[in-house]
Amino acid sequence: MEQHEITAPDVRLHYVRLTNHLDVPFTDRHDGVPVSIGPGKSDNFPIDMAAHFFGNVMDREASFRHVCKRQGWNTPAHLKPSEADPSKSVAQLLFSKLEIKPVVYKMVEAQPDLEQPIPADPQPPAVERAAVEVPKAPKAARPVVRRKKWARRAKPAQPAAPAPEAPAEAV
Repeated sequence: MEQHEITAPDVRLHYVRLTNHLDVPFTDRHDGVPVSIGPGKSDNFPIDMAAHFFGNVMDREASFRHVCKRQGWNTPAHLKPSEADPSKSVAQLLFSKLEIKPVVYKMVEAQPDLEQPIPADPQPPAVERAAVEVPKAPKAARPVVRRKKWARRAKPAQPAAPAPEAPAEAV
């Protein structure tokens, strides 16, 4: 695989691809959303999600330590030599079955030929339509609506007259 300088101006890292070669699904959570990659499956992760799951994907050793912490592979049981390969720990054997690759696109300036005219969109072929007379549906008769005759409005209610006050008694 060709090594790319990640900070080069013409290189853009957009995704990180995980291929799971484990016998069990690779599961994790990002922003409270569970993520699961089945055995033998692969998926692309955005940069922020990949950094959360795998740490620095450009440094394999740092990524190994990060994944071991997230997956719980940093326990004494996982640090023992594996039975399949005594030169590796169980955690190293599990991590070696995860294929973590950055998906890198190289952006290159396109040099169009400015001497050539830009082709116009092709015109779709004209479709000849047979002269078919379509009868128009008759207009539906509108129902006759009778209006009420003009009626007087009721007069607005008069405000109640104030009650007369009782004369004050002289002492």
